[in-house]
Amino acid sequence: MANMESDPSQAGSASAVCARPRMDVDIVCVGFGPATAGFLTTLSRHLLKPDGSPAFGSRVAPGLPLQVVCYERADDISFGVSGLVTRARALRASFPELDRAGIPMAAPVKTTAMLPTTVGSFDMMSQV
Repeated sequence: MANMESDPSQAGSASAVCARPRMDVDIVCVGFGPATAGFLTTLSRHLLKPDGSPAFGSRVAPGLPLQVVCYERADDISFGVSGLVTRARALRASFPELDRAGIPMAAPVKTTAMLPTTVGSFDMMSQV
């Protein structure tokens, strides 16, 4: 099959496809919430053999170790944390020795509420 992204004869035609960056990987994680953090931590503990060589080879990049990426749509790591209120099963399974008292924002959930939103903008400050 011809790669239309790089076919100059297709330039300007209605069937031309816009060129986009492409990355071939073995595992893609979308969102970096507690479940993804737990998964990636557990995965990373099994990526190397005791002798330091890769435990898994990449199918998309033969000769290289497993290719893993995580895509987070938040602007930065302190904004829009997915899974903020969670039982953190994956994190607790990945870090059984973790002392919750050492996490400043960890606190038991005492109440929950469902807040409906409407189409359009939503001003959170007006809800305070």
